[in-house]
This record gives sequence, structure tokens and C-alpha cells, in this order.
Amino acid sequence: METATAKRPRRYGLYLALAFLLVVLTYVLAWNRANNLTSRFLAEAQASYQQGRYLEALVGYESFDQRRNRHVYHGGYIQIEAIWDDAYAWPRYKGLKEVHSKIEEIIQHKLTLEEAESFVQTYTGKKNPYLGPVFVRLGELYAQRGDKQTAKELLMEVRDLFPSDKDLIAKAEALIKTLGE
Repeated sequence: METATAKRPRRYGLYLALAFLLVVLTYVLAWNRANNLTSRFLAEAQASYQQGRYLEALVGYESFDQRRNRHVYHGGYIQIEAIWDDAYAWPRYKGLKEVHSKIEEIIQHKLTLEEAESFVQTYTGKKNPYLGPVFVRLGELYAQRGDKQTAKELLMEVRDLFPSDKDLIAKAEALIKTLGE
């Protein structure tokens, strides 16, 4: 016959196995939710991109669903990146490189001056990893429009606004040099 002390180690092992199973199940459910959200956001971002709504493809947008009588959020490429940004997100979404490419393409080639201004106004003072690159792009767009003074003023602010981003500062300084006096 088993004693009470002999049953304890087995019981602790069972509790440990149940706790481990609960953690694994929770992670699988969270990963599945992240993957489903990624699929939805990707479809929405691609639709916005194909319709030429590049800022919406980048950052997402909100619309009102009259049928449900509530606002619905539609994701963009930046939200997809944010979903998988955590070091513990594993396995990672396989299309993350393509998402990064779309973000770069939109910032460097698709945003209009007005969209870049809107982005900068919306995200100034908020955490957004693309504020700096869009800020520099805004300077480039002003220069392309022929407003070199505004372009220089914006680009000269980069050092103060993004002091830890040495590559961004170097890019802004190189652009200032191309603008001349």
C-alpha cells in the first residue's frame, strides 16, 4: 500500500505537468490569435495599397460599420510588424520580410508630402519607429517641391528629435549638404 508521502511527488508532478500544459495552451491560443489578426491586417493593408491609399496601408485606419453600429479598425503594415516585434513571438510570421519591404517602399516612394505631414503630426510625441524616417522623407519631399528652406529647417531638427539614431542623422545631414545655401 502506498503511503501519503509517496503520493506527494506524483501529485506535484501532475500539478507541474498541468501548469506546463496550461502555459503551452495559452501560448498556442495567443499565437493563433496573432496569426489570424496578421492575416486580416495584411488583407486590409494590401487592399489599401492597391487602391493607392498608401498612408492607410502603412498605418491602418478606422471606419464606422453601420451594420454593427460601431467603429472598426483596419490594420496596416506597421501593425503587422508590431504584432511580431516581441522576441518571444515564435514561430514568426513568414511574410515579415515582405511587410518590412512594403513599409520601406511606402515611406521612400509612395507617400505624398501631405501624407508625410499627416503622419508626422499624428505621431509626434508618440512611440512610432518610423517617425524619424518619415520626418526625413518629409524634408526630401519639400526639397522636391522646391521649398528648400522648409526642407532644411526640418532636416536640421533631426539631430535634436532623434539623437540616438546616428544613421538617420547622417542621412539628414547629407541631404542638407545637397540643398546648398
